[in-house]
Amino acid sequence: MIRRTKRKKIHRTQHNTPETKKETHNRYVLLTSETNEDSIDGNPSSTKIHKPPPTLVRGVINYGEMIKRIRDIAKDETYCTKSLANNVIKINCVTPEKYRKLVKYFKENNIFYHTYQLKEERANRIVLKCLHHSTDTEGIRRELYELGHNET
Repeated sequence: MIRRTKRKKIHRTQHNTPETKKETHNRYVLLTSETNEDSIDGNPSSTKIHKPPPTLVRGVINYGEMIKRIRDIAKDETYCTKSLANNVIKINCVTPEKYRKLVKYFKENNIFYHTYQLKEERANRIVLKCLHHSTDTEGIRRELYELGHNET
């Protein structure tokens, strides 16, 4: 004799009970309406502006003079600075335009700095697998160029 380990399900019969509907409130409805207004054109990623990378300026002796020159480049307060060890200043720009102006100023005046590339300016590497060796690659390049990808 094998004993049953599962319990038997008890089937309850439903009586004629009237269903009562409760009204619920969605407290996040305000968030969805704002995001829908922003992405009316259907392509929200095209309007997204990436934050520029930080710029590290090395060998700063006079912090006040450096800030005065940066204010001449960036008229309004669209940057923030942070002092690091070994006379290094970290500059974070809010807009990519101010970032480009700042980097251009550093290049023209031979100021030693370090920064990274903007995400929009980074190159994309395209790898197509499982292609036959006789496949025409010029046709693929032409189609990618027509889609807006330039060849470097």
